[in-house]
Amino acid sequence: MHSFPLIILLFVLVMGSFGCTSPSSNLRMDAEASDADAQFYLGEEYRRGLKGKQDHKTAVFWYQKAAEQGHLMAQYNLGVSYANGEGVAQDDKQAVYWYLKAADQSFAMAQFNLGLMYKLGTGVQQDIKQAVYWIQKAADQSLAEAQNELGLLYATGQGVSKDDKQAVHWFQKAAEQGDAIAQNNLGNRYHEGNGIQLDFNQSVYWYLKAAEQGLADAQRNLGMVYANGDGVIQDRTQAGVWFMKAADQGLAEAQYLVGAMYFFGEGVTQNAIKAMDWYKKAADQGMADAQYAIGIGYLSGLGVKHNQKKGMFWCKKAAEQGFTDAQFMIGSIYVFTDIVQAYKWLDIASSNGHKPSEQLRDGLKSRMTGEQFYEAQRLSKNWIESHLQTEASKE
Repeated sequence: MHSFPLIILLFVLVMGSFGCTSPSSNLRMDAEASDADAQFYLGEEYRRGLKGKQDHKTAVFWYQKAAEQGHLMAQYNLGVSYANGEGVAQDDKQAVYWYLKAADQSFAMAQFNLGLMYKLGTGVQQDIKQAVYWIQKAADQSLAEAQNELGLLYATGQGVSKDDKQAVHWFQKAAEQGDAIAQNNLGNRYHEGNGIQLDFNQSVYWYLKAAEQGLADAQRNLGMVYANGDGVIQDRTQAGVWFMKAADQGLAEAQYLVGAMYFFGEGVTQNAIKAMDWYKKAADQGMADAQYAIGIGYLSGLGVKHNQKKGMFWCKKAAEQGFTDAQFMIGSIYVFTDIVQAYKWLDIASSNGHKPSEQLRDGLKSRMTGEQFYEAQRLSKNWIESHLQTEASKE
């Protein structure tokens, strides 16, 4: 699920008629005379620090004055101020209140933000139907962020009947307006042939559009396209360029892919030390593949100094996330030190259809006491049940 930042629109204030003092004297006079436009623009001056230091508290004061008179942008900005806790105590319910005021006046950004709050249940009881209602209104006004979000709702069937063609329709609208996330989503659809005819050339086109805007997911996807030769001539070096761009932005999967390129010497000069450095970055973000890779590095002494304890630590991290190879590795190591733990992890891996784990597990039975066998099975069963519950809660 994607989330979007709450946005305050920046205005070019044409204030010549109000003079140049700080803040503008005529503007303040009009604001104090209850002119809603003047109150709003005075709030903008304070929020943006146009005449001196930013003062969010005073900005909110003037937004409130204008908003209470029905000023559209003041209502919206006041909602954003409450949502972000700028100049006022953070209050999602108040944010919803003022977004609704602006949304009822057909302001697209307010409709979109209100829709997101209904979707997430932030400041209001979660109501996916209301979320769709408001996001649709914003999308119909050509707000790209709302069009992309509506595409995601159709893609997942949240609040609407799942409809891949409608998802593509809305992704396309947002993508054509330059929304990078929508461009990447549209690229994915073309690459998978999901809701539209498979077209690698079009997937590359949209990935590139988004990647050039700096979207890390698109940079990773473009790297994969070059690595596999989907719609382009296969080029591992070019793949590495795009993986690196995404990795430098902190995208864990890209960091892992850069590590793999260095480890195997694909598109770059082979370098196990650099490989482990990149694996570590991804592992620290919780990526199981990378945790296993850095664990194997420590166990084998490839790219890092051999350290059995650290190797087990990282392999166990991956194993706890359900990474079968890591479960097998831990079980294999425990064979020599803890037969109960060995059986537990090999049994867990076996439940995923891992034949080597099954063979090694079955070979342990003759070496175990009845008590050890019972305990190992109990631990395995408890872990599997707990893991299944955790996975179900993520859906």
